[in-house]
Amino acid sequence: MIQWHQVTNSSRIISEAYLAEEQTILVQFTDGVKYAYRDCPLHVWQAFTATNQSRGEFIYDVLDHKPRGLWIE
Repeated sequence: MIQWHQVTNSSRIISEAYLAEEQTILVQFTDGVKYAYRDCPLHVWQAFTATNQSRGEFIYDVLDHKPRGLWIE
């Protein structure tokens, strides 16, 4: 089961999760769409979720350059 974490300090993202074995960051946006960003080792997840890190900027600067696609459970 995926453990989603609620994001309260973002205008674009409502929740996020990390699948360590798959090195995949999951993001659920405010419109309900869920995206998977692959090839994300633990240090990328830690940088993404760091205190005062803008999730939107990190997605634009880093995650959008990773293999990605819609996440369908």
